[in-house]
Amino acid sequence: MRAVQFDGINDFVQVVTPGDLLPDLAGDPFTVEAWIKVPSGTGGIPILSIGTTGAGLGVELGIDGYLTGAAATGTDLVNDGAWHHVAVTYDGTDVQLFVDGAASGAPAAAALNLTSGDLTLGRSLDGASFFKGAADDIRIWSDVRTAAEIADNYQRADLADETGLEARYT
Repeated sequence: MRAVQFDGINDFVQVVTPGDLLPDLAGDPFTVEAWIKVPSGTGGIPILSIGTTGAGLGVELGIDGYLTGAAATGTDLVNDGAWHHVAVTYDGTDVQLFVDGAASGAPAAAALNLTSGDLTLGRSLDGASFFKGAADDIRIWSDVRTAAEIADNYQRADLADETGLEARYT
């Protein structure tokens, strides 16, 4: 893999004009997928943030040993130094996390309005925390992917013309 390496100190990638990648309306569905590799024992770090600070105005996909996102917490460790496929889906009501093609933890209710703000890889919404590790094949979807689609995408590299795939960073 040719992954982006983040040092955990000040490295991040910010999408300059994220408007087309952000949901048009509050509660619009979305899915974000990525391959990540995190050093063993690393925790309390953001992988990706969307939106702005404030209740319901932003969401972070992060790692606290387990994958976390909005109010959801996964049940599969991802800070073991190995590559993992991670995903977060939002259907307008619930956030669901996935690790290596399977649901991780229970869905969690969340009211999100991500219609403005930034899309940033490797930095928290407030700019205070940074990702330490590597990320590759980041995919942003304008729909909620099903568990079957997440499982299928987990092993696929040929996603160039998929319906709903808004951006892909490899």
